[in-house]
Amino acid sequence: MKAADQTGVHFVDMASASADRDACRPTGQRWIEPFNGAINADPVHPNAAGETAMATQTLSHLGIDDA
Repeated sequence: MKAADQTGVHFVDMASASADRDACRPTGQRWIEPFNGAINADPVHPNAAGETAMATQTLSHLGIDDA
């Protein structure tokens, strides 16, 4: 966050929104895919739910309606 403040960019904190959404959670709850058993092509990366959540959080932070 300090680097964002120093460079004039926005920092979107996903910590509270992503609580209990880690790769160890079951399919449908997790936003990050595990290394083994990933449902998408990129393990240890956000899945569709995680990407959607990040986009929604970012739009909200910027005051943009996601409709």
